[in-house]
Amino acid sequence: MKLMDDEVEKTSGLKGIDELFQSVRAFATSERFGELLRFTAHFKQYAPYNAMLIYIQRPGARYVLPPRWWGRYNRVVIHDRRPIVILQPFSPVTYVYDVEDTMVIPGRPDKFPPELAKPYDGDPERKVDESTFQDLIRHLKYWGVLYETMRTGEDFSGKLEVGRSDDPNLIFPAKGKCPERWRPVYTIRVCESSSHSVQFSAILHELGHLFCRHLRSCYDRDWQGGVRAISLAAQEFEAKTVSWLVCRRLGVDNPSYQYLAHYFRQNNEIPQEVSVDEILKATRLAEMVLEGVKVEDAWLYKKCAQFKKRVDEIKATNRKDAVS
Repeated sequence: MKLMDDEVEKTSGLKGIDELFQSVRAFATSERFGELLRFTAHFKQYAPYNAMLIYIQRPGARYVLPPRWWGRYNRVVIHDRRPIVILQPFSPVTYVYDVEDTMVIPGRPDKFPPELAKPYDGDPERKVDESTFQDLIRHLKYWGVLYETMRTGEDFSGKLEVGRSDDPNLIFPAKGKCPERWRPVYTIRVCESSSHSVQFSAILHELGHLFCRHLRSCYDRDWQGGVRAISLAAQEFEAKTVSWLVCRRLGVDNPSYQYLAHYFRQNNEIPQEVSVDEILKATRLAEMVLEGVKVEDAWLYKKCAQFKKRVDEIKATNRKDAVS
């Protein structure tokens, strides 16, 4: 039910989402924005955008599914209950219903686990596991991002920069679908003395800057209108929120929890330039990097013409060799 890259890009036209948040200013308060973040983190089986749509339509929802899926729990939707509309890949929308909109099928046992409908209380303390960290590092190159560690002071967490000519090449698996080496489009550098959990959150933070369009595009194809002219404070808020959401949906610790909690205590409203639309799209893209996608669905292939050409040539050669 999560949106893929094409669906994420389509939502760039849904400016009504941000307009909705502008017209309903209650969502701009720190308290309500915090509620939205916690709600989106709880509904991790759905893409962040869909979680937001659920929240707007039914703030009290606890666990939602399409009607046919409720049958797994021996439940059916109660007649005349109002559906919740969400986006769906390969079709405009689909309809889901909250657990409160369902009833147990008479004569059958209720198989719905009550813990599914309980929001997560408190910030998670679990550290990211090694396999998840290595997955993120391994997948970055398909998005044109070089990952490096560097010796720095304790105050340095990470930095996103445009790739330079003297940067090391991205290295791809030998005899794979990609050229074995390629120049990086961007670099993310983190403190080498930090734990993998701290490095993990720092990488997600910098991906938040990238996907929220805080840095110019260095691909052949720009995306969604170029760099957004917003203040450094708003950029930092958006990037930390992306990192917070990705980690919270994974159930792992993140230093951004403290930043956002402090911000909400000190401020009644979120920064005016912050875009909920950009944050949720960026969160989904960061999740796609973490999860791993086909080469053809990652940005290096989709937005770099020369890389796409080389991959297509390799694919054609492989097909020719297979036939012969």
